[in-house]
Formats: sequence, structure tokens, C-alpha cells
Amino acid sequence: MKEKDPFVIGIGEVLWDMLPDGKRCGGAPANVIYHLGQLGVRSAVVSAVGNDANGDELVDFLRGKGIDTSFIARNGLSTGTVGVTLQDGIPSYEIHCPAAWDAIPFCDSLKNVLPEVTAAVYGSLAQRDPRSRSTIKSILKALPDNCLKIFDINLRQEYYSKEMIQESLKLADVLKINDEELEVVARMFQLNGTREETLASLKQMWNLKYVILTLGASGSMLFDGVSFTTYPVAFCPKVEDTVGCGDSFLAAWCGAILKGESADSAMKAGTILSAKVAGQKGAMA
Repeated sequence: MKEKDPFVIGIGEVLWDMLPDGKRCGGAPANVIYHLGQLGVRSAVVSAVGNDANGDELVDFLRGKGIDTSFIARNGLSTGTVGVTLQDGIPSYEIHCPAAWDAIPFCDSLKNVLPEVTAAVYGSLAQRDPRSRSTIKSILKALPDNCLKIFDINLRQEYYSKEMIQESLKLADVLKINDEELEVVARMFQLNGTREETLASLKQMWNLKYVILTLGASGSMLFDGVSFTTYPVAFCPKVEDTVGCGDSFLAAWCGAILKGESADSAMKAGTILSAKVAGQKGAMA
């Protein structure tokens, strides 16, 4: 896919994670875009924040991290926040509603750059509101035919439905899902086989190029339509927390694929970066 310089957009929620020791920038799309930027890949966040102090601070923080905020809109809703609690480094979330990212607009400035986009990352959470869901679908449908569309499913609380997941998969080239989410989706679509059979069914049902399964401390798996390849976690001297590990994994995977590396090399790159992020506090260093 190396016909032009990679340009990735992350579409969806951008927010403050309210952790026990203070707030940190969060939201899966923002985390992915941050790490892509650190890897030298041109990228931008498509989202919305409020006309409030939290919104000002969030945009300033992202810009300070080198993230392109040109497509982060401002609106009258409150900037998103999420209560995060940690148990042995594993996060659980209380996602507050409504939030500014529930009303992401499809702005003209974004429409003008869509022909340049080589990959787009999106999830289910930002589609909990019909306004952002409509925008995300419109953006995905307007992207070039050869753009890699990555559905990082990210099931959170009750903010998803079978219809939403089905529509998102129809637009995707790649599905990234974790082991707990796989069980939910298998029940949703009445897939009763083994883990591998479920992954194969999902790939076939929606004509996906790849299905990536993350397994926490047990590593990850890639299904490319031919074989299932497993990858152990990389060494991490001390796990601080796992916030953003999956996002960094996906960023490294996406960046490697767009630079013309094999899917196997991309999985190894994701494994290495996610271990590095596990050794720090929060998703962004």
C-alpha cells in the first residue's frame, strides 16, 4: 500500500480519563493517532470537544503532543470525561453521557482531505449517538476505495447494538477485537464454534482482509484467511497499567502495514510497542 505517503485519521471519542492520580488524555482514536505520530506517520484526530475549559485544555494538550487537531470541532456539549478505576493495573470505565464527541460534524475541511487518507480507524463507542454515528458512516463511505478501514470494536458498557456492529463491519477491511469482545460478538451473531472458527466466520461474513484478536497477557492472534498465527507478549519489566495498550498495538500494526511491511512484521511491531506502553502510566508518554 505504498503508493503515496500514509495519512491516517482516527474518528471518534477524545476525552479526559479521570484516573485515581489525576486526569489524562484518552479516547481510543486519539491514542492510536498519538502513537502513529510518534512513529512518524502523518495522522489526525476527527472528533469534538466542548466550548469549555476542559476542551481548551484537551486541544492544547493534543497539540503539545504533536497531534493534528484541525478536525476537532467545538460544540455546546461538555468535553468528554471517563471515570477510570484500576484493579491490578487493569482499567474499568464509567463513561459519562452526553459528551461533545456525541455530535461530531462532517466539516468541509475534512471533506477536502479525504482523498489523501490511506487508513481510517473507528470504533463503536463514538457511534452511541445517532449524530456521530451518521458522521462516521458518511466519512467512511466517502474515503477512497483503496483506503484501509480498521474497525477497532472497543465495546464499552451498554453503548453498542447488533445493528451498529453489523453496519460497522460492512464498512471495514480489518477487525481488531479482544477475547472478551469476541465472546459478546459470537453470541450476538450466534457463532457457536471454537475461537478460531468464530474468527474465520467473522472474516468470511464481512469479507475482511484481517482479523486481529488481542488476548491480554496471553498475547495476540492474526487470521489472514489462510492461517491463525499467535504472538506472545513482549517483555515488560514492570506493568504500570494497561490503559491504551491495545491502541498502541493497533497504531504500530497500522503504521507497519502502510509502510509496506508484512502482516507478520506488523503484529510483532504491535506487540513490542504495547509492552512499552504497559510500562508507563497512561496511554501517552
